[in-house]
Formats: sequence, structure tokens, C-alpha cells
Amino acid sequence: MRCVILDSSAVFHVRDLSILLSLGEKLYVTEHVLREIRDPRARALIELLRPEVMHVDQREIERLMREAPGLSEADCSILVCVDRVRELGKCDEIIVLTDDALLRRYLRKRGVKVVSIYFGRKRTNS
Repeated sequence: MRCVILDSSAVFHVRDLSILLSLGEKLYVTEHVLREIRDPRARALIELLRPEVMHVDQREIERLMREAPGLSEADCSILVCVDRVRELGKCDEIIVLTDDALLRRYLRKRGVKVVSIYFGRKRTNS
């Protein structure tokens, strides 16, 4: 099964829902990312997609923020979510959907496939 972890930047930029739906069978989002999504259209998109919400311990986020300067709490929550999804062992492939350049760099260092969406165009960086 292919799993997709959503970042708020990608949710804000996606214009074609079929792109999101074609990427994976299971969607995840962290509570920290959800807090960043206040736009009504983006909130409606999240409600339509119904991703599983991953709760991340604040201590794990603080540890990662020290190790990865420049990343926000939400960005670090995504890194923790990747680790948790890997531990679950249910996914053959994990993809993070984000348009955040710094987060993409940290994810690639960890061997995570990243898909960037900006105004409906899909760009893949492995």
C-alpha cells in the first residue's frame, strides 16, 4: 500500500483533487499541520479527503527542531509522522506531499519520496 503524508503547503496549492487521490491509498496528516490550515477551501479539502490524524509528542518535535534548524513544528511533526508510519509497517511506499523546499531537503536525506504540487502541477523528487 502507498501512503501519503500531507503538508499544509500542498493542501493550499492543489487545484486538482485527482492528483491527491492518485498518489496513495492511505492519507495521513498531523495535528500540527491541521492547525496551520485555516483557509475554508483547504479545510473543506481536508474534510473531503478524511486523512488519518497522527498525534505527535511535543518532545519529539522539540528534539527534531534542535537537529533540523529552520523547520517549523508542523514540519518536524511530518518527520515524526514518517517514522511512525514506517514503524506501523503497513506501507510499501511513503510519499510526503509538500511544497516546502527545506522540508523536502530533510525528507530526501531520510530517503523519503517527496511530491511537490504547485497550482495543480505535480513534480516528483525522490
